[in-house]
Amino acid sequence: TEQFGFAIAAGDVNDDNFADGRDVQLFVQGILGTPTAPQICAGDFNDNADLDTGDIPGMVSALLGL
Repeated sequence: TEQFGFAIAAGDVNDDNFADGRDVQLFVQGILGTPTAPQICAGDFNDNADLDTGDIPGMVSALLGL
């Protein structure tokens, strides 16, 4: 995914090149607070330029490798 000049793998909120359980905490923090641009880039599955509850199904799919 590329937004805000960042290219990050979908779901890789902690930027370690993998979408896995280690991304969940930052994803949830981004939804509950003010997400950073890299968090939005990696976690914005519904393409509304924000990290919100609409991105949860996409994140679950990324974590499951679907």
